Amino acid sequence: MKRLAIGAMVLIALVVAASDAGTRTADAQTTDFQLTVRNLTDRQPMSQPIVVVHDINAVLLPSSAGRLDGLEEFAEEGFKETLMESLAQRTGVKSVLRFGPDVRPRSEFTLSRVPAEPGDYISVMSRLDCTNDAITVGTAIITDTSQPAFGSGVVWDIGTEDNDELRSTVPCLEGEGVSKPNVEDGEGSIQPHPGIAVVGDLGDVFGWNRTVMEFVVDRRGTQPKRAFDVGATIENRSTAQPITPPVVVVHDKNVDVLDYTRPKEMPGIARLSESGDGSELVATLAGRPGVVSVTQWNTDGPIAPGESFKGNVRAFVGNSISALGMFACTNDGYILASAEVTGSSVRIRPTSGVAKVFDSGAENNDETTETVPCLGGAAAGLSEGNGENGRREHPGIEGVGDLNAAVHGWDPTTTAILSVHNKVNVTPQPEPTAVPTNTPTPDPGPAETPTSDLSPTPTNGGEGIPPDTGGRAVPASWAVFAVLFGLIAVGAGALFAIRPARRGKRNSA
Repeated sequence: MKRLAIGAMVLIALVVAASDAGTRTADAQTTDFQLTVRNLTDRQPMSQPIVVVHDINAVLLPSSAGRLDGLEEFAEEGFKETLMESLAQRTGVKSVLRFGPDVRPRSEFTLSRVPAEPGDYISVMSRLDCTNDAITVGTAIITDTSQPAFGSGVVWDIGTEDNDELRSTVPCLEGEGVSKPNVEDGEGSIQPHPGIAVVGDLGDVFGWNRTVMEFVVDRRGTQPKRAFDVGATIENRSTAQPITPPVVVVHDKNVDVLDYTRPKEMPGIARLSESGDGSELVATLAGRPGVVSVTQWNTDGPIAPGESFKGNVRAFVGNSISALGMFACTNDGYILASAEVTGSSVRIRPTSGVAKVFDSGAENNDETTETVPCLGGAAAGLSEGNGENGRREHPGIEGVGDLNAAVHGWDPTTTAILSVHNKVNVTPQPEPTAVPTNTPTPDPGPAETPTSDLSPTPTNGGEGIPPDTGGRAVPASWAVFAVLFGLIAVGAGALFAIRPARRGKRNSA
């Protein structure tokens, strides 16, 4: 009987082990991701990136570099150890990882283990080596463990060094990487980078066109997905509503990058919806988590009723493409249409979306010549912020001023259509969108970096993949083998327990 009990105990232990192995396998599938980062520039090397896993409350970029220890030396010289330690102590940060080697222009690198859970944010930070103090930062959101997440990088001027672009101060030109050590001789605050000005030894070949970095977060072991040119068409189906040059944003389909309640929550939406100027909105969207690319198309004037415009955007299969443009015969009305990219890079499966018309809440709908762009008023689109202050679906033309409801009105089927299809032959070249001087800076962080009970920054004594701290899960086949072995052990134990009893009976007989 003792042997029977021992056999049963072995079986129970093995079943528990198998169950635990299955649990650890499931955990690994839901929390371990791979991250592929691509440098999209022609001549801008990106120093070894830092990967930060955090929640929505984490502030990775304060208003000035002086409020985050290590950011200055990272931006000027590429040194990252101090910055990694500082980031690890920030509220909301879960882990800070070394990425791998430098990412050369037009190349990529994959980090095979990034621990994260649904709802987490994964941010990538890297220095642009052919600048004085520029870094690129982008963020993706994990929304579904079975689907990839996407992000791209915005370039920031950290403000600690003048952009003299001299051989003696730019790392890629073998400069020391700092113009005046320990002296804040730059702009002082963190701002969107103006680009290469060609004022020193850097040529315009080191410049970039908006997006310098893109990245994909996916399940471990999958083939890294690639972006490609996708065609899109915007068709104006209204009777008398010109559509201003649209802002076209490519984004993770699981992330609503255009979600807001009040206009102040999305800088630039008021300007687009009141006057058609999308420059500030482009700058805002470029920094939003989940955005792959964004630009305002150069349509050479508004898209007239009954007309359409085609262009190409860079996107991944599974992304959404959204287009926003002002209905020019309104006070602050704009269209928003979205369609998903499906199919493959060889052949796109056509999709489309009907535009809704929104009232941004930035301006009262008085419908007067002075405030409606298509009526040509001198102050068209300038309401000085007097509006409803809340976003809503547009109520339509009410005829309370100089607009005619019968002429300028619309219904849900006569707004606009966004169609996604294969790349078009002639790609319109958008005019470079200048970053407005009043583009918001990153949210201010705490005066002092808060501490937390986070574990130390994971390292492996070198570059590349951080150590595997969770061990390897037992494969399912081994778990099945363990159970079978346990059953055999129980059977054997029972057999040995019974045979002596039978021999004892024969002897007594």
